[in-house]
Amino acid sequence: MLARSSEFQDFKALYAGLGDKQKVCLLCFSAFPEKEIIKKTFMFYWWTGEGFVAPVKGTEKTAEELANDVFSELMAKGFIEPISEKRTSDWGKHTGNFSSSYRVCLLAGEKLKGEGMDNVHMLFNVDHKILDFEKPELFAMMKNSNLLCLGRWQTSQRHHIEVEDTKFLKGLKNMKHLMFLSLQRISQIMDLPTSVSNLMNITILDISACPNLEKIPGEIGLLKSLTHLDMSECYLLVNMPKEISTLLELEVLKGFVVENLEGKEKDSCTLEDLADLPKLRKLSIFTGRKDFP
Repeated sequence: MLARSSEFQDFKALYAGLGDKQKVCLLCFSAFPEKEIIKKTFMFYWWTGEGFVAPVKGTEKTAEELANDVFSELMAKGFIEPISEKRTSDWGKHTGNFSSSYRVCLLAGEKLKGEGMDNVHMLFNVDHKILDFEKPELFAMMKNSNLLCLGRWQTSQRHHIEVEDTKFLKGLKNMKHLMFLSLQRISQIMDLPTSVSNLMNITILDISACPNLEKIPGEIGLLKSLTHLDMSECYLLVNMPKEISTLLELEVLKGFVVENLEGKEKDSCTLEDLADLPKLRKLSIFTGRKDFP
């Protein structure tokens, strides 16, 4: 009966009128639970990580401008609504069996299985509050992944994610195609492993609101494709590695820590060092200094 309803037919006609880019971007909303509010920034990260809004050579529009065009069209046609997004999931029951899907969501109660891990292009944590990976080595099999979102996507500050062990992060060394990594608000992460240096194609790294994160490794300077780095609300960070000043593609930098300890500036990245980043257009900082430079 649903397929014959006038509402469905109207939806079908509107959907058919979308371009391929708009269609795949719209379908991303089907991964979320019903009546959830979704941050626009998160969707932009997702679309960028999947390559849906990649800038075309010879055009002046950035990825964010292309994403805004998609948002505007989807809103104009009534597919999404500002503030009150209410699209429901039509991806069905997602399981840990990845043999038949390239894009998979983790739902509460599910655990990773080994079958088909090398086929996974996207792994999205929908509502796992505790990440308990019985076989963390499975992440090393995800050689074709371009999007790994294990952190929080909800807008509420109450949502946080626990993890039993951070050994799974060692598997990042094999994810050479990864473009978007989110570890937002995951506890127990005290530092990023040196394996992040292997993420040669990553453009967006979101490690914001990790309450126990104490150190950013110097190897972050090897991520030459990085355009967005979010370290905001990581209040245990006391300095920034000098290598951040070598990320010449960086456009957005959030949570930059201005050194709080006198005499340590020479070992850390400073505001003056950031002047060498030609594409940096958005910067948020955190400092406890009274003599702010």
